[in-house]
Amino acid sequence: MRNVLLSSAFLLCVGFVACNDTPELPEVPVSLFTVCASMPEATRTSLGETTANGYKTTWMAGDAIGLFSDTDPSVNRMLVTYQSAPSVTFSGVGAVAGNEYFAYYPYSPDVTFSDGVFSLEMPSEQRCTDDDHLLEYVPMVARSRTADQLHFAHCCGMVRLQLLGNATIEKVVFETLDGRPLCGTLHVTTSVNGDIHTELVGGGSSVTLCGLSKTLSDRRVSSFLIAVPEGEYHGIRFSIQDSEKNVMNLQASDFTMQVHRSHILSIPPAVYAPTERIYEVGDLYDDGAMRGIVFEVDASGEHGKIVSLDETSGFFGGGRNVLNLTDANNGLVNKAAWRKSPGSSDIMTWACAGDWYLPAQYELKSIHQNRGLIGERIVAAGGTPLCQVIFGNLDPAASGYYWSSTCGCSPSSSTMMMWCVNFLDDTFIYSNTAASNVKAHARRVAVF
Repeated sequence: MRNVLLSSAFLLCVGFVACNDTPELPEVPVSLFTVCASMPEATRTSLGETTANGYKTTWMAGDAIGLFSDTDPSVNRMLVTYQSAPSVTFSGVGAVAGNEYFAYYPYSPDVTFSDGVFSLEMPSEQRCTDDDHLLEYVPMVARSRTADQLHFAHCCGMVRLQLLGNATIEKVVFETLDGRPLCGTLHVTTSVNGDIHTELVGGGSSVTLCGLSKTLSDRRVSSFLIAVPEGEYHGIRFSIQDSEKNVMNLQASDFTMQVHRSHILSIPPAVYAPTERIYEVGDLYDDGAMRGIVFEVDASGEHGKIVSLDETSGFFGGGRNVLNLTDANNGLVNKAAWRKSPGSSDIMTWACAGDWYLPAQYELKSIHQNRGLIGERIVAAGGTPLCQVIFGNLDPAASGYYWSSTCGCSPSSSTMMMWCVNFLDDTFIYSNTAASNVKAHARRVAVF
């Protein structure tokens, strides 16, 4: 086994806390190969504790590599080890002949090899543990003229986020602010002496570490390792989400971060102190002033719309002077129009108190699409269940109908018609507000 020592260190200190290089990840030799047949288990390469010589890489039983030869470069052979040691024997099916051998880790049937170039995938989601383990997504490659020794070298570097605090971290998103890609197809060439050239094409500028459930401590630093292509990055951001869906962002947009292949770049420890929260449909929103169930969220999950826990029912009313309620997507527009000539609509008066408003046609449809989940969460939060019986209504089916704030008729119409949605089925109708038997429910919504 050959241990590789720390070769360089550098600082990042312009507009952000300093980063530091830790000992480089070692190149790992393995020997080939006996012939046997088996299917591999999940692959991972373990990092032992830091020693005076840096990190010691250990192969784990079940690890699988892929092997190509120059005489048969189109065949992607899978070889598996049943040992756990710094140097192990890999086993495959059938003999392999050639003048040169090209290997990579971890094995994937989707990897291709052509003209000396590997095409490896850098996924947008990585499964991360901590300093005790390398990610299974950190690719390594090797090239040799003999089939009994392969010296692997890493294709990427790593960024280490370090946190202290009192929370359980569920997800970490690392992204580049300059748009530099972090995932996609990685083209890798390697020489016999171990020189490596990498080029990342396509893909996005963010990587997500998922499935963490890692509990932080105020006394011990927790690490999160992220595999990234080597290169120069101009600005980065970490978005850290805990089990309560609270979020903290660490961002530095005015400095350059240099990531070296086979090195771990450490961000100095930060105390987890969330400033935002990520919401999903069905979550309870409560900011002390408004309480409701989330029924829409934007891409960030930080903003969206809620539906009230309470409701009312009755005739819409208002007459022809509320025909200007024409927006089908945004009830706030209808609220503003109604306030200019309010008429006598008890439903609009109730719904438009404070920051609340009566949902427009498609906002009501959005609630209706998730009515099962939203209805359960309303009850769990102590609210009024959906579709309560409306007493005194001449049409029993109307117990499922909810008023929208969108008018369903033209200004020239002699009858005031409003869009309604039946939450007991999938019925969407115009309802005559002047009819004496048309009574329906109303829920108010708000933006957060």
